[in-house]
Amino acid sequence: KEIDEEKTHQLNINKRQQQALSYLKDSASINTRTYMKLNSISNKTAFYELKDLADKHILKKEGKGRSVTYRLKGSD
Repeated sequence: KEIDEEKTHQLNINKRQQQALSYLKDSASINTRTYMKLNSISNKTAFYELKDLADKHILKKEGKGRSVTYRLKGSD
């Protein structure tokens, strides 16, 4: 399931979030630490940007606390 450029613009998704979606094409899930490394950003920024994608119903959050991972919604 691919999200096109027009859709990302409508959803107000930034370049780092787009990169996470590209990463998820090849990987089952992503966590905050991986997102931080992928984009060279802080833990707080990674948390908020992944949460934003979950709030927009693009990603599904799984787990709690440090073990939280995110998957593309509908990829189960």
